[in-house]
Amino acid sequence: MALKLTLKPGEKLYVGTGMIYCDADAIYNLFIDGALPIVREKDYLDQAHADTSSRQIYLAIQQAYLENNFDAHRESYFRLTGMIIAELPGAMPHVAEINKAIGQGKLYNALKAARKLVQFEDGLLPEGQRSSHWQGFTA
Repeated sequence: MALKLTLKPGEKLYVGTGMIYCDADAIYNLFIDGALPIVREKDYLDQAHADTSSRQIYLAIQQAYLENNFDAHRESYFRLTGMIIAELPGAMPHVAEINKAIGQGKLYNALKAARKLVQFEDGLLPEGQRSSHWQGFTA
């Protein structure tokens, strides 16, 4: 059964290493058949907005998921997780959840767990220090 996605005018969808852009004036229904890595624009983090340790981890997992190649990001991921655990020991349960998903080869689940890590770290930052650039995870 195909996955049905609804794109609003101007909305982007990242599929693998490519991007689909809705250039229509109305809502567009897109049907995807097959096992493709997909990240909606609202959940996509670009390099310029990976401005905290947890967001850098999210970015590494996002790229590994979209490229279907964790090995290419393994060194960066483990360096970053070591740093965040040293900075924020309370992040350990989130990192453990991410590691479990990675160990099972479930990179999409690892990405969802990384979302929780970002939310955890954002919750610890004072209001003025929270990232205003990337507002993922709003819905």
